[in-house]
Amino acid sequence: MDPVAVGNIQDGLRSAVGELREFATDTSAVAGGGMSQLAPTGMEAGHPAVAAALEGFCERGDSGSSDDAPVATNLELFADYHQIHVMDEESEGDFGDVWTEQTVLDGLGATDGALAIGTAVNVTVAVSVHVLAEQPADDTEDFDHVIEASLHLASGRLVVMGCTDYLPDAARFDMPAGWIRVRASRQNLAAAVDADVDSSESPETTEQLRLQAWPALFSAPHIIKRWVQPET
Repeated sequence: MDPVAVGNIQDGLRSAVGELREFATDTSAVAGGGMSQLAPTGMEAGHPAVAAALEGFCERGDSGSSDDAPVATNLELFADYHQIHVMDEESEGDFGDVWTEQTVLDGLGATDGALAIGTAVNVTVAVSVHVLAEQPADDTEDFDHVIEASLHLASGRLVVMGCTDYLPDAARFDMPAGWIRVRASRQNLAAAVDADVDSSESPETTEQLRLQAWPALFSAPHIIKRWVQPET
């Protein structure tokens, strides 16, 4: 489905919710309550990125949050070759020379227009994407491994995808063109490693990756918190 069509659908839903709010008399009711039940599956939407966008919109309707409030888009991505890619839509995404013994330990391979975020497992991971207006608060203590890096977003469209995913089908996020900062925060790593290839079969063992992106001037990559896999 074309992104313009997705926008039209969201505008229509937003208008309908607005009209319903005008008739609401119960002040204790949650604005837009029940909208999460309208979120389509990937098959119903015809495209996983479309389903993710509509799911996020419907969840925002249930919470009653405003259009300006940051909303997470939740994805399930196959971390083939132990990596998730975050890149400018126009980037070639060539990571052939970025992986060294040190960058593998850091969990980060970086070029100007693309970032490869390392993962502990080589299966599906849970990814949440947060597009922000400014740098978020520091909650490093809640995660196992946290890194930050700058990315040049020439096109104004951020792509998040698995290493071997099909680029045209990848989720896309509009942001101001120019330099942005990306913080990748990973958690549940020990449980995921212990479960190995079966880690994605249960939320308790699935590796979780939160991506936060906001406009910011270039600065060097920073390993904020490092997780070291225990020796077996």
